[in-house]
Amino acid sequence: MKKILEAFKNFYKSFLVDDLFTKIITLSSKMALAQVIIIAASPILTRLYNPEDFGVLSIFVSAIGIGIVFSGLRFERVIPMLKSRRSLTVVLSISFIALILSTIFLSISLIIFNDSIKLALNNSELGEYLWIFPLGFFFAGFYEISTYVATRYQEFSLLGKTKIIQAIGQVSSQISIVSIGFLGSFGLIFGNIIGRSIGAYSLLILIKNDWSYRPKSKYLVHILAHIRRFWKFPIIQTPSALLSRLATLTPQLLFFTLYDPRIAGLIFLAQQMISAPLIFLRRSVSKVFFGHLSDIKRNKSIDVLSIIDSTVLRLFLIGLFPILILASFGPEIFSFVFGSKWLDSGIYARYLALFLLFQFAIAPILQTLIIYEKLVTLVLIDTFRLLVTISSISFFYINEYSVDVVIFAYSISMALVYVLSYVLIKYKIKYKI
Repeated sequence: MKKILEAFKNFYKSFLVDDLFTKIITLSSKMALAQVIIIAASPILTRLYNPEDFGVLSIFVSAIGIGIVFSGLRFERVIPMLKSRRSLTVVLSISFIALILSTIFLSISLIIFNDSIKLALNNSELGEYLWIFPLGFFFAGFYEISTYVATRYQEFSLLGKTKIIQAIGQVSSQISIVSIGFLGSFGLIFGNIIGRSIGAYSLLILIKNDWSYRPKSKYLVHILAHIRRFWKFPIIQTPSALLSRLATLTPQLLFFTLYDPRIAGLIFLAQQMISAPLIFLRRSVSKVFFGHLSDIKRNKSIDVLSIIDSTVLRLFLIGLFPILILASFGPEIFSFVFGSKWLDSGIYARYLALFLLFQFAIAPILQTLIIYEKLVTLVLIDTFRLLVTISSISFFYINEYSVDVVIFAYSISMALVYVLSYVLIKYKIKYKI
């Protein structure tokens, strides 16, 4: 018993002296507060809005999540790896040019294909809000690009503050808009966009500080040179990222299409709430892990495999307890906190627990393949994950199993996919394939 206690004591101390996890704690502590704000507001929101409203929001958020892949054409991913601040400003310019062009292209596409998109959505309420989508896309893309500048300078405290500001802006907008007569899902969508725009504005200071390092002449030549240098990111990493987002967000789209907005809304809340105690930490780890490994690669030091193993093990142990609690008492917790109409959401959270635990522990290390430019491997992983996602849901739906069985089968399938991804990453790094 004494040896076990000593082992846990040493394990705890390792967190305090580990530079990677010190940075993670810096960011995650602030992101935790942001998540607490959202969780605290959830019982109010679930009483102001119906599951159907959350279902529409889930599709809007999913569409933004898929669209954001094209916002900077993945050039922003290069930023943390750059040594030169002049190169940073050039790549940043390329990213913002891509964002502006993408927003214009999206807006024109929505105007031209407006009626066709509404028909395909088969949801009149969601179709009415297409006009606001480019706005949400632009602010989401702006914030995404800016976060990589923060990661480059390891400004994790500032990044955490933006999450708090985003959370306050989002929930206050979603609650207050109801008081002026806007009912239905528009309030949820409007608040989401407000949160994104405030977060983007909060990181402007970092971009302004770098602008003075820009090339003073032949700027276009520098832009073209950097596009040639990092051509793999838009050509290979963009499709890879799209596959990754589709694998993550397709389930929500499928449940919305195959079932109805109510089921989609219940599943959306289940995923949000069961991940809530940990999602801020997973995102913190992703940002810090990317910056940390980029620094290691630049300096060619430290055993990468040991960092991967320790990161996965620690995240698994951290995530195990809170996810087990929600998996065990999900229905009771959801019914009590959010109201009786959300009981089924707690049941779905129980089924999704296994998948979300493995996603929490393993997803951050997928970025290792980006840092070491093994982008083809990442494409294969994302393609496999997307195919398993679609097939696992479609197979059980076609064979007329209940939605409970479909969700549980999807959860097990995704847990296995993440385990296989972890094994493949270690193999690729170890043998430098």
